[in-house]
Amino acid sequence: MTIGLLVFKAALSLEKAGCLEPRHDARCLMEYCLGTDQKGLILQWQHLAGAELESAYEQLVELRSKRRPLQYIIGKWAFMGLEFFVGEGVLIPRQDTELLARTVISLLPEGGGKKVVYDLCAGTGCIGISVAHYAPEASVWLIEKFDEAFSYLSKNFSEHRLPNTALIKADIELGPEPLQLPEADILVCNPPYIKTGELSGLQEEVCAEPSLALDGGSDGLYYYRIIKEKWIKKLRPGASAVIEVADDMAEEAALVLCKDGQKTEILQDTAGKDRALLITF
Repeated sequence: MTIGLLVFKAALSLEKAGCLEPRHDARCLMEYCLGTDQKGLILQWQHLAGAELESAYEQLVELRSKRRPLQYIIGKWAFMGLEFFVGEGVLIPRQDTELLARTVISLLPEGGGKKVVYDLCAGTGCIGISVAHYAPEASVWLIEKFDEAFSYLSKNFSEHRLPNTALIKADIELGPEPLQLPEADILVCNPPYIKTGELSGLQEEVCAEPSLALDGGSDGLYYYRIIKEKWIKKLRPGASAVIEVADDMAEEAALVLCKDGQKTEILQDTAGKDRALLITF
């Protein structure tokens, strides 16, 4: 059987299993098996697969058919043109969240001097590490609480080897005081913001991600209150915060974070949905 036919059959299986992007997933799994990219897959499309490749590929397709996240199967995922290790116990980097990284980078003009950035609930580190990569003059502090997530954060820190990053294993609920951090110019965060009662109704793949990285409390606003009460005071005058929000909760989150009348802008993602708040203090 040719590689192309194998991918075509896999896409049909994944579609039957309810995967939202079966063709994309089938191609990505084959690229992973071949150790190549999209262009390499096209060049090998008519090649015979061979028994060993066919068996390995079908095992991965079976995992995906059971709705295991594609990113967890592959073990790495792209974000802002960089690759990040990802797996069980850590939130998967999403393209929508690139908006946060791009916004922070835009606030760090070249030659603007050393600026301090906090990345709270850092997870894989995709936001903070991307900011540090594209804005080398920034000093980025990545803060993550959970053991499994911190292990991926550490792997990505080691992989990218950026001297302007620092990792801290800490609970943001305790505030910054025990951590002896410098005052920050920018705070960025993709906090848990799904309402507790809505977790069970999420897509199967999302349910495979750690619930603690998703659960924002009964009203979805718990961590916005933590940021407001404990972290905003650690920002310098004129600092900014860039914080992800649920697409139907931007105004509610803004009311929590901006009780003192700060300038606030709702930022939209590429699909035109409300995705983040940009707040100036």
